Amino acid sequence: YVLRITLTTWFKTTTYKDLTVTKSSGRAPSVNPIQFPSAIRRGISNVFKVLAFSPKCSAGETREALSYVWSLSTKLSNGSVSTISSTQSTLFVAKNTLSFVNKYNVSVTVTTQTSGISTTVASTFTVERTAPIAVISGGTFRKVKSGNLTVSAASSVDPDFRSSIQYLS
Repeated sequence: YVLRITLTTWFKTTTYKDLTVTKSSGRAPSVNPIQFPSAIRRGISNVFKVLAFSPKCSAGETREALSYVWSLSTKLSNGSVSTISSTQSTLFVAKNTLSFVNKYNVSVTVTTQTSGISTTVASTFTVERTAPIAVISGGTFRKVKSGNLTVSAASSVDPDFRSSIQYLS
């Protein structure tokens, strides 16, 4: 089925969005879209989550336990595919694992453990760059009566660099 959701403002402008609904065979788990971190960055750990429920048909019936299979993949410049997998309910990606130049595909398959029926949701993302952190020795305010003024920003850092602290030159 296709449901068309129409929104009309009091200015008489209208927009719509189509929502495709399919009837599942069996008792597939209900899985919401993947929840992304507010900003996906290279220099920090990233956690991806999904909200899933097993079906429950009648009162008093307990829900089936669910299992998860996550896949995070990207195509590398040499044509090979790099993949991270997990069977946890959330996907944890350690800092400095992701690259700026790649587009990533992330998916999770949620399966009911008793009946073996599954639902998969997927999405794509790219990694955002973090702005360098400027550190000016001696602070940001100086009084100079005469002579030379020396300013150093040698302690400034690039949070996206692989090591824990990368000083900029």
